[in-house]
Amino acid sequence: MYSQSPYVCRVEWGLRGAREAAERGDITVIVDVLSFSSTVVTAFHFAPWIFLHRRPGTTSGTVCEKTKSRPRRGPKRGRRTGRPLLIPRFPERSGVFRGRRKGVRPVGRSLLNVSAVDDAAERIHARTGADITVVPCGEQWADAREGENRLRPGIEDDLGAGAILSRLRRSLSPKARVFMGAFRSVRNSLAELIWDCAGGRELRLRGFAEDVRFCARMDAFGEVPLLQGDRFVDVSRAWKPDGDPPAAGRDFK
Repeated sequence: MYSQSPYVCRVEWGLRGAREAAERGDITVIVDVLSFSSTVVTAFHFAPWIFLHRRPGTTSGTVCEKTKSRPRRGPKRGRRTGRPLLIPRFPERSGVFRGRRKGVRPVGRSLLNVSAVDDAAERIHARTGADITVVPCGEQWADAREGENRLRPGIEDDLGAGAILSRLRRSLSPKARVFMGAFRSVRNSLAELIWDCAGGRELRLRGFAEDVRFCARMDAFGEVPLLQGDRFVDVSRAWKPDGDPPAAGRDFK
């Protein structure tokens, strides 16, 4: 049977991998460098909390009115605000963030908060003994045919996964070691690779070149978002030592 069970630190892929980690009750680190995780991390730095707009048929304006928030659509730096921020729904990304069961501790991260995520994962592991699974989101083929796998790996997320694995002080599975090795071999040219990778090129063609540059920065922020219901909170304030996640934020259904 396929298993990385002898090791504390593991790597899984996409929605199926997130579910696998959730069913084990792992500390789950979701990686989406371009650019959902980067947007969440940046927004969280500048606002007291942020909401994820994910209900089909509900407008951003409706959610903003209920939460007294304002929308944010990209990861670029902004100004601190006393109001919550609303993050539009990214279907394939938010599905990975939602793929959890009781006991799992999903942690949002990007290159922007690598060290903070590592510290949070290490603290939770030390208190609970839970394993750590890193899940690179990747992309999805828009024109996949019936029976074809829609997942399209993205090297920016692979390298982001390798970045966090390179700093963890626990045993790494062979798969995790490969991701770590990939990051270490190119870390001096990380920004260049992300700029020119398929995901970076796509965003640049759509007019988001500055976002690509911004998302390639390492350790710009110290916040670690944790998703509860439709609200992100700081894992350092929200996580309870007994291992149970705190009560979820209001869920607009």
